[in-house]
Amino acid sequence: MNMHCVGIPRVLAVVVLVAFATGAEAGSNLPDGYPVPMCGERPVEPERPEKFETEEAIAAYNARVDAFNASMEHIVACIREYVANAAEDIKLIQRRASEVVERMSR
Repeated sequence: MNMHCVGIPRVLAVVVLVAFATGAEAGSNLPDGYPVPMCGERPVEPERPEKFETEEAIAAYNARVDAFNASMEHIVACIREYVANAAEDIKLIQRRASEVVERMSR
């Protein structure tokens, strides 16, 4: 049995694990980079007047605040989902990388 060939998978596994664990310079398997969240732009916060002249002005301002808050709630929920999905993607990538190392170590 050629001991030199048997050692290659172990050396490969160590190299891959060290590179993976240390964050060594590497390329990417995502040619266009990781996708950005599609949550929309942050809405412009309504500007509060110094004083309100009428009940209608108060109601209009409150409606703008409600619309802003609803938009922000949607964006925050979208970004939370994006982050949770990204965390799952990281786990999947780590599993696949480990599978490759394991398969090459045999």
